[in-house]
Amino acid sequence: MTDIITDYIDNDITQDFEDFADEIIQCLGAQDLIANTDFQSQLSNLNASLSGDVEKGAEISNSNNTLSFSPKIGSYDQIDLAQGGDIIGGMHTHHDAGYPMFSAEDIYKLYTYKKYANSNVSQYDVLSVVITPNGTYMVKLIDFSLLGFLFQQATVESGSLEKAFRDLNRKLQKDYKSNNDSNDFMKKFLQALEDLKTKYNLTKVPIQLYEKNNATNTFKKVKLTASETLTKTPCN
Repeated sequence: MTDIITDYIDNDITQDFEDFADEIIQCLGAQDLIANTDFQSQLSNLNASLSGDVEKGAEISNSNNTLSFSPKIGSYDQIDLAQGGDIIGGMHTHHDAGYPMFSAEDIYKLYTYKKYANSNVSQYDVLSVVITPNGTYMVKLIDFSLLGFLFQQATVESGSLEKAFRDLNRKLQKDYKSNNDSNDFMKKFLQALEDLKTKYNLTKVPIQLYEKNNATNTFKKVKLTASETLTKTPCN
């Protein structure tokens, strides 16, 4: 934490300190994850399965600071990954071009991973990875309570959680179909989150998006600027 404070002061950062520190801690977690050989093996296996016609994935657990992975097989457009206990997240494929990024259910699953996990699981631990033909992406929690509030408000507005999922998925699918490369997909995903932030008067977007750089085998933090352009910052 001392190094984070020093960086914040020395570089005259204008961003809120808590947000600045959270992003660095999250990036450190992304570095540790990508360095894990079992995680790398799961990524390779799931990438190899993209030519199939069902979603595949794995539950990720952390017991005594040791990660373990439990492979799962789903259906054409769905996979059930457990939550609770030592489970901190999951990874799964989207082989169908209709969902080149995360779905509404994927975003909500971040909230339930933390909600039902053991009390010693930090929001910094929680993650979800999606492997698609156009790239590999990860989302991590920034603010557990704020993400819960977002879906609470969406549920009240739509009438049920399922309808809230459907409304957001319709928007995402429409936006995804109007684009055709990974940068466009990420931009539309982040724009949808920014729209929800504005709609429900949130202080910030409660999750952070990352893109895997296959050339360097690292994750990049992806953000949307006020002018709606993407910035990518390597987690190293």
